[in-house]
Amino acid sequence: ALWLFATMARAPDVQCCNAVVGALTGATQWARALETLRAMGSYQLRGNAITFNACIDACERSDRWWEVLLLLANLDKLMALDPALKAGSR
Repeated sequence: ALWLFATMARAPDVQCCNAVVGALTGATQWARALETLRAMGSYQLRGNAITFNACIDACERSDRWWEVLLLLANLDKLMALDPALKAGSR
């Protein structure tokens, strides 16, 4: 999935990034899942609830609780930027 992501002729969209993060979650590749989340910014993309849930799941599966806490700590800032995330938190 990462190879395909890197060789795409056009910029990826959020759904493509979510597919990559989901594949990495299944492979317990927590660091690469977080790297994909960070890389979304270079394409002017923001993660959505699916993206963050998959990243949290990837970290949880690998017992990377510190990273989960960091994601959750920054979620408030991200929710302020994305109305869809804020609405989903009710």
